[in-house]
Amino acid sequence: MAFLFFIARGIDEWRSQHKEQPEKEIQQRIVMENNVFADAEATDYFIVDTEYTEPGTKDGGRFDAIALHWSRHMRKHKDYKPGLAFIEVKCNQGAIGGTSGVQKHLQDVAKYKITNDFYDELEDMIATLRELKLISIPGKKRLEIDRNKKTQMIFALANYNPQSSVLYDNIKDIKEPANIDVLFATSSFIGYGMYDEHMVKLEDFKKMIKPAK
Repeated sequence: MAFLFFIARGIDEWRSQHKEQPEKEIQQRIVMENNVFADAEATDYFIVDTEYTEPGTKDGGRFDAIALHWSRHMRKHKDYKPGLAFIEVKCNQGAIGGTSGVQKHLQDVAKYKITNDFYDELEDMIATLRELKLISIPGKKRLEIDRNKKTQMIFALANYNPQSSVLYDNIKDIKEPANIDVLFATSSFIGYGMYDEHMVKLEDFKKMIKPAK
């Protein structure tokens, strides 16, 4: 038993020293809880792909996850025209700033051109995954993304210290891009189910985390 504990601790220490590893595990947890688990259909998002990189590009078009903003109300009424959402996972406050921090991701997504070709490719991918039974979307109707809805940029921040001012200092001067709805995923319970009620808009989030004087 002591030997197994030693091995487990060694694995945990290795993971903690490779920051991308915890983020990848959180990505997979988000997928499981919103797509697969028993209560997945009660959430308001469906994850289509993780670690997406736009073909032929080195800058921009790189997202931890691409999701459909497909509310439980829409699913109940067989509405197959969800919105589009990009998700960025940040684990611990060390990932908040710097060259891959919140500000940089917002700058990148504001410049990113979401073309009809992008939508077409994503819809074709979803259709193929459904046909291969690799994702479970009920019904036979082809799913088409609502191209008139503003795209969401969702930040899923894991294990952030609420007493730290690092996050507020990094977002206090950020202005929301005209073409993007910036949201921060929160939760009143431990878990990664994504619900509309727990998505906080940028300006409201600033007020929520503003350090007390």
